[in-house]
Amino acid sequence: NTLIGIKPKNIQGNLFEDPQIDVTKHELLQTRHKHFLANTPKDKKGCRAEDERLRNKLAMLLEKNNMFAQENAEQLANWNPYNQNSISPFFDPEWMFGLKEGFDIVIGNPPYVQLQNNDGELAKLHEKCGYKTFARTGDLYCLFYERGYQLLKPLGRLCFITSNKWMRAGYGESSRKFLTENTNPEQLIDFAGVKVFESATVDTNILMFAKDKNRQQTQACIVKKEGIKDLSVYIRQSSSIINALSVCV
Repeated sequence: NTLIGIKPKNIQGNLFEDPQIDVTKHELLQTRHKHFLANTPKDKKGCRAEDERLRNKLAMLLEKNNMFAQENAEQLANWNPYNQNSISPFFDPEWMFGLKEGFDIVIGNPPYVQLQNNDGELAKLHEKCGYKTFARTGDLYCLFYERGYQLLKPLGRLCFITSNKWMRAGYGESSRKFLTENTNPEQLIDFAGVKVFESATVDTNILMFAKDKNRQQTQACIVKKEGIKDLSVYIRQSSSIINALSVCV
């Protein structure tokens, strides 16, 4: 559920502008730091218990100050950073990791799932999340490009390997527009018909962009053959500079 965030009621204000909330948040971050440094199971157990107490207190304060709906406040409180088997219904780097400015690097291989599958359940789930790249006939990975952009700090970089259909398909028009207007695409590698994953039949590409003004100097390469011994050398020798992602379509 990386695509789903937790939005406060007052999105114009600071998430932790209430003094008591800010103090509790600071205590929570300190507790997690102590847990990281703890050397004994007893000390770690104590930190986890204190973490749960502070999470509940903070969620109660957020709801009391009308900053979050009860359901969202409960989700925040129930998120357990120490249970590796639990699944969170949301992703919020500030709440989970104390990161306000975002990440330096986002790397991934997002799922390739058509939003209209399962009678459009995925489309219904994400159509109200505010994504500019949303298209009911589109694919889930397109939203991950936009979400990855949101999670970056200024000048941070994202690198994804995904299906390459966004480069040509009609549903990819909003993604091409978003990437062109909001990012600086630095490198685009289209594997075309070359299979990167043995178990996957989808054609793929690698895109790396910076959260920066578009310099219109994208290093683009189409990989046309399999069995390349040194891919980095091939890309360096076979790349050309393009000034718009639409050139790849």
